[in-house]
Amino acid sequence: MPRISCCPPLLNLGIFGGLGEYKAEFFVMFVLNVLTEYLSQVARALNKIKLIAGISIISSTIMGGAAAVFIAVLDWGVQGYWGSLIIGYGFSVFCYLFPGKIYLQIQLHLRDSGQLFIISKKMLRYCLPLVPDALLWWMSTSINRFFITGMLGVAATGLFAAAGKIPNILAAAYGLFSRAWQLSAYQEYGSKEAAHFFGTVFKSLNAVLTVCISALIILSPMLASILFQRQFYSAWTLAPLLLVAVYFSQLSSFYSTVYAASMRTSLIMKTTVVGAILCAGLTWLLIPKLGLQGASLALTVSNATVFGVRVIMARTIMKIPIDSFFFTIGALLLSIQAVSASFQVRGNTYLSLCIFFIIAVLAFIALRSDMKILLQRIRLPKK
Repeated sequence: MPRISCCPPLLNLGIFGGLGEYKAEFFVMFVLNVLTEYLSQVARALNKIKLIAGISIISSTIMGGAAAVFIAVLDWGVQGYWGSLIIGYGFSVFCYLFPGKIYLQIQLHLRDSGQLFIISKKMLRYCLPLVPDALLWWMSTSINRFFITGMLGVAATGLFAAAGKIPNILAAAYGLFSRAWQLSAYQEYGSKEAAHFFGTVFKSLNAVLTVCISALIILSPMLASILFQRQFYSAWTLAPLLLVAVYFSQLSSFYSTVYAASMRTSLIMKTTVVGAILCAGLTWLLIPKLGLQGASLALTVSNATVFGVRVIMARTIMKIPIDSFFFTIGALLLSIQAVSASFQVRGNTYLSLCIFFIIAVLAFIALRSDMKILLQRIRLPKK
């Protein structure tokens, strides 16, 4: 933690857009945010799932209420924004430590330094590859914005960022599933039926994702009228391809759990490197020809490639059975629907409705036989 104190001066750099004026606020918020995330992981390890959910809901409410009071009522501006974040994260840290009684897990002395060294070595071997992976994953999903700014201008970057609001709806929903899935994955890994269980979850996840994404593509114009400001409404045409990019990103995230459960996190980093390089190269090549749609297409192709590489490499760890027919048909139909909507092909609305109907029927068939199994196997701990 002391090393973080060396980072705030970097905020004076121009690329951070004047964030250097709020170095102290940023530092306090960052430390509290890190502690909140760390303590939530400890609570998850202790099976205190209800505690995590409760603190998340209450802290978000406090954060939003504080922001409304500080910014709208007291007119504190940016200072009020930072203050709301600090209060929200500070509340989370306090609740995890004391009402959640996680402070009882803190030990300030070393009982067995040798055993501690062995455990620390295993933990570092597991988590160190995830640090550059997180950076590279951010690059692969955000580096296109640097190309957009440099090649098309700041206004185009604003359109691209606005278009991302629609895929973010699905990403937020997947985050809820991901937390429950990770717990089940770690518990099931190593069992005799692990491969079949992972395959069942993947098939169900893929079915739900294809239906949701197909529906969101159809609803993109309407959602844009609600979420976007008037001058950004035209950005909705970027959303369909970005939704398909999120589709492959979330399937890739599913497979990253396989590597994490097997303690082979270095493979996650390797696959992310492939995606980051491919995204940068394709973005540079496609923007001059297709504009913002080129950036969306580059992200989609790179995420699809990462998913494909992870599927292939995962076979050395676990042979997960995949419903190749439904996955291939679903991915192909989503791609056709996204391209026709993004490039405004004549009759794309009717085509999208037909594709949605086909995908919904196929998803129902795929889910019908496995839903009972999933409801029995994936469940939150009672505690």
